[in-house]
Amino acid sequence: MSLVYTSILCYSTRVTQVTLLIIFTMLTAMNFVQGQADFMVVIDPGHGGKDHGCSGEHSQEKHITLAIAQKLKNTLTNSLPNCQVILTREHDYFISLSERNQLANEHNADIFLSLHCNYHELKSVHGAESYVLSTDNTIGVDEQLLLRENGNQSSNHKIHEGANVIVQQAYAQANLKESIALASIINKHIESYTDIKARTIKQAHFAVLRGLTMPGVLIESGFLSNLSDEAILLSDLGQTQFAQALAKSIEIYYENSIPSFTRSLIANPIVESKYTVQIASINNGYANTSRPEWRSVGNYTIHRSTNNTYTYTVGSFQSPAEAMLKQSELYDMGFRGAFVINEQSLKNQEKIN
Repeated sequence: MSLVYTSILCYSTRVTQVTLLIIFTMLTAMNFVQGQADFMVVIDPGHGGKDHGCSGEHSQEKHITLAIAQKLKNTLTNSLPNCQVILTREHDYFISLSERNQLANEHNADIFLSLHCNYHELKSVHGAESYVLSTDNTIGVDEQLLLRENGNQSSNHKIHEGANVIVQQAYAQANLKESIALASIINKHIESYTDIKARTIKQAHFAVLRGLTMPGVLIESGFLSNLSDEAILLSDLGQTQFAQALAKSIEIYYENSIPSFTRSLIANPIVESKYTVQIASINNGYANTSRPEWRSVGNYTIHRSTNNTYTYTVGSFQSPAEAMLKQSELYDMGFRGAFVINEQSLKNQEKIN
């Protein structure tokens, strides 16, 4: 019996030692990774393989998105040593929409960028567009665009069949402000770095943005139906400039948003900032408040900037979550473009009422 007991004890000791060695190795590896990369970006080159995306006279969307994504990865690797970059696809092959955002979630990415090109029957339409997620699939976005970027599935298609819808919506609401902030930075730098016009930021029910646990932006880099946009996006210089615009945007976001918005609220609650909901912004004039939705909005504030832009806001809230609840209410009233902003962004503007 003594021999058996001694054998068991020795075996147990060895197991414990092996277990401790494994744990130590894992912790060392984790510390090494954290020391090397404290920010992760997942870049998604839209389409690929059998899914060509849209086409111009001389181009296919899947090739352009991959070329820009590869240049962006190289630029970020050089400019942000602490940034780890993962592409959802490295070559011309097909990958499902659910695999793309699941990859970002599994790697606990800080931001997710999905790169695309646009198309319109009117060849004069041009420019880049940035989209953030809308949880409402009835929001007014071109249905052909939705079908193309959702893999020819209707906007009602459920990508995460087994996922908790409430959890998905909670993540979407929590990340919305950061997604809008990132999209705003991207738009500004597209204008600065490229010859492509930056159009407005929009919300859409894009499947690839659904279920993300981090801020995500879908970027339509230009219209392949427009000869000028297509020529820029086909050229090595144009692709490089676009990648540089995105890289600079990510650098600025990185410098101002680490840790990410959702995590920072948990770790360091912001008590001094207040939030409001913007419902309209008019250049050189007032909004048409005789429209039906304005009758139920109640009190609102008008801010006038130095360049005579009139911004209309509703409410003042201690947290983004409270403001987002008001945003949802205003959306239901008819203010489809309502979004949450920090009141600090309006501090230098004159209040009219």
